Amino acid sequence: MPVFPQRIRAVAAPAIPTARAWAASYRGQAGPVIDVTQAVPGYPAHPDLLNRISVAARTTVYGDITGDIELRAALAADLRACYGTAIETADVAITAGCNLAFTMAMTALAGTGDAVMLPAPWYFNHHMALTMLGIEPVALPCRPEQGFVPDPAEAAKLITPTTRAIVLVTPNNPTGAIYPPETIAAFAELCRARGLFLVLDETYRDFLPNGRPHEVFALPDWRDFAVQLYSFSKSYCIPGHRTGAIVAGPAVQEQLAKVLDTMQICPPRAAQAPLAWAIEALRPGARPTAL
Repeated sequence: MPVFPQRIRAVAAPAIPTARAWAASYRGQAGPVIDVTQAVPGYPAHPDLLNRISVAARTTVYGDITGDIELRAALAADLRACYGTAIETADVAITAGCNLAFTMAMTALAGTGDAVMLPAPWYFNHHMALTMLGIEPVALPCRPEQGFVPDPAEAAKLITPTTRAIVLVTPNNPTGAIYPPETIAAFAELCRARGLFLVLDETYRDFLPNGRPHEVFALPDWRDFAVQLYSFSKSYCIPGHRTGAIVAGPAVQEQLAKVLDTMQICPPRAAQAPLAWAIEALRPGARPTAL
């Protein structure tokens, strides 16, 4: 039998099926199983959103590589309202979920033999994606005594000539830590000074209390180095419709378009127009407080 490449063999087996297989073999000796393997919304999507998706599912043709313009514009407006700064439709690309958004962003930002810093403990799919791409995942320690918030000074010591990006996940999966705005600002300054990309995975942004999560988008040059990842799965309770986004400046978007076209051609169509409606129509209902 032919040999599989090392970069694939080095990737851990999918964690959720593995954990659920353990659960299936458990006989209840210590009490009932509590399944926290996956962040699945504990309540259904809004019925009006589901009705609109059922109608939109009749659309079967390809869409734009970067997603439907209506959804990109609606998300840009939502981001402007959240961060109080100018984020344009051209800064937004829609993806087939945030997991793929991360993989495609990393494909555009780093190459084989490069290194990317991940907050540790990390979200397992981030580590898997980097390993699969031949990119070295470098652990950025997030210690319980520090509230699982990473230290920019420690990150600075971990930078090497091969480092291409620092990833921050806030609110964090798996620790739940919310990184203070001043910590994120310090990481932004570090990345600017050292010529690195700052990748902000804000999948759980809509679960934060009111207020700006950070001021990165207020920086005049944020488009030169900052990339945001976003997910519609949790906020709108439609994880199976695989819809996410990458927010970045024109230089990143130019390279990213090549990856989008290769890996997804276009994001799934059914949820896009309904989500463009929901971003405004369901506010504040689209701002849940718990999964």
